[in-house]
Amino acid sequence: MNKYLIAAGSSHFQALYYLSEAQKLIQAQKNFNMCARSRIFKNGSKFMTINRLFYNTVFAISSTLEPLVFYRELKLIENTLGRIRSYKNSPRTLDLDI
Repeated sequence: MNKYLIAAGSSHFQALYYLSEAQKLIQAQKNFNMCARSRIFKNGSKFMTINRLFYNTVFAISSTLEPLVFYRELKLIENTLGRIRSYKNSPRTLDLDI
């Protein structure tokens, strides 16, 4: 069994919705077991000239999936929730990092 920490973040104006939906999709995965979740943190961007707000949380997950397959599953969840990578540090509906 592999253990992963997933940093989840959103800078969308509906960030709380996207983080909640990400949690639901992760919990629905048959090969994922969510062990814990942190509270949601709200902070400003350090690198953006516009004071954009970011919302972040962390999920602790155990899984039988190997790291590369696990990573691909996370990217599918991002895509399902409308993640578009238009340019570096662009606003995002959801960002899931291992």
